[in-house]
Amino acid sequence: MIGPVGGVRFTSFLQHLGGFPEPSGVAQAVARGPLASYGVTSLNIWMHEDFSELVCISTHGIIDSYDNLYQRVPLSFHAPITESFLTGASVILPLSEMMNAYPSLGLDVEYWEQVLTENGDGDVVQVPIVSNGAAIGMFAFLCNDTINWTVNDYAVLDAVAAGLGLWLSHPRSGVSDLVHNTHSTGLQLSLRQIEVLRLVAEGKSNSAIAYRLGYSQSTVKQELQRISRRLKAANRNEAVTRAIELNLMTTGNAVPVESDGAGIS
Repeated sequence: MIGPVGGVRFTSFLQHLGGFPEPSGVAQAVARGPLASYGVTSLNIWMHEDFSELVCISTHGIIDSYDNLYQRVPLSFHAPITESFLTGASVILPLSEMMNAYPSLGLDVEYWEQVLTENGDGDVVQVPIVSNGAAIGMFAFLCNDTINWTVNDYAVLDAVAAGLGLWLSHPRSGVSDLVHNTHSTGLQLSLRQIEVLRLVAEGKSNSAIAYRLGYSQSTVKQELQRISRRLKAANRNEAVTRAIELNLMTTGNAVPVESDGAGIS
């Protein structure tokens, strides 16, 4: 059950959603409204696109760059938010345990270590947003401490998720247009970058990749440099391996080979 104070906050929150506010401010409304008593330091809301990836539509709190790192998250990426979305169940664990339980997050280990230092080892909470019995999005938040989660607390999370589900699924929310117009940044590799990596995996040289795709060799080299920086890969082969490990791309049995005499060129 939601207590008297929480009930007032939740009612105000629903009234706020009923006015179809700009998506950018909804995360703050959740954190300062129905979840105000949970010590929320950061909260983010995602909606799925074509059941292939989650797109961040609203963010609030200390993790200012979160939506840049994980603005678009492929559902194949092993992370708490994707697991929660796919299973339809909330995932709650301390920040340090999350980093250990999901090795894929090691892609941004320096960032998460900074969050741990600034925030402390509070709980990270992932909750699916459901509409008509199906998950359509996620909200996730970081607490400033660990909490002994009770049945009542889970009821609060479910109530917030239900309210967000009504808002997300309504045409007047404007969320669908926002999702489709959000640029691919952060974790998501562009289609061009994935195609370049596929050809690297086939053993193609930069010149062969450029010829196949109709790009200059300089463009191919620049794309490989961008990919390698994002995936923290030392060379083109390692970039392919990392992309496959993180489920950002798939490949057949082709074995990549070094070409053109340089690590990432």
